[in-house]
Amino acid sequence: PRATWKKQWYQRRVRAVSDFYSSVKMFSSGYATCDMEEGGFRETDLTRVDVLFNGQMVEGLSRIVRSHVVREECRETVAEIAKMMPRELYKIVIQCVVGNKVQARAEVKPLRKDVTKALYGGDKTRAMKLLARQREGKKKLKDSAVVKVPKAVFRKF
Repeated sequence: PRATWKKQWYQRRVRAVSDFYSSVKMFSSGYATCDMEEGGFRETDLTRVDVLFNGQMVEGLSRIVRSHVVREECRETVAEIAKMMPRELYKIVIQCVVGNKVQARAEVKPLRKDVTKALYGGDKTRAMKLLARQREGKKKLKDSAVVKVPKAVFRKF
């Protein structure tokens, strides 16, 4: 005997397209079918979220999110981007911004070259001088550097 049942509910179209059909097929071992009807349009609260790298907005990563999940969405986005970014010689600050308000922030730590490696014992002033020179160089590099966002980040978001 074949069991037949009907379930009816409203669901956002984005979610239906992205993962609903695959989960239905997985749970039913491919035997279930789905019919979808247009339920009309409903008004909702949406917010534009921008992503900044060291204060520079990247248009390709801006998106529109439902207002009540902005903070969680921003935290997840920033954490994922930070994992995907390669380390540079300078610190990279990644921020999700709504208007002028920062919703989430993450940092990619800079690479540190050991400039005191060649020194052995002796006076500390030489080591301090090399570290100061390295700090100045990193400061100049950060001011002039443009953050290169990998293509994988754009593909994911």
